[in-house]
Amino acid sequence: MMVRPPFFDLRTRIATALNDGMTVRAAAKRFGVSAETAVRIGQLDRSGKGLMPAKIGGYVKPTLRGTAADAVRQLLQTKSDWMARGLSAELKSAGIGQPKNGRSSSIALSSTKRSPHASRHIPRGSNRAVTTAR
Repeated sequence: MMVRPPFFDLRTRIATALNDGMTVRAAAKRFGVSAETAVRIGQLDRSGKGLMPAKIGGYVKPTLRGTAADAVRQLLQTKSDWMARGLSAELKSAGIGQPKNGRSSSIALSSTKRSPHASRHIPRGSNRAVTTAR
């Protein structure tokens, strides 16, 4: 379920009530919204930005575009059952996903990160003794 902003009609009624001297908490209770929402609507009204709700969501550009995306599609067409490490190595050898400025890449093609609980180790300086089976 997506969150949706209060209707414009409700926003104008809350703003009018606040301008007429009603407290924020009383207006919130009267119109069935949170006090935070009533405060935000009052701030929008006083700032002169209007009471229309802002856009939620939108278009997100794909991380891989152009020739890099075409190369990945071509690799996946030749072999559809790639493992993440194998695909990452193949793309790395082709120079795809490598940063041009020497910094770490924002393209995460490998799942080589380990879980923090993957291996439990005894820290240095620990007083735990290693015991063997009897």
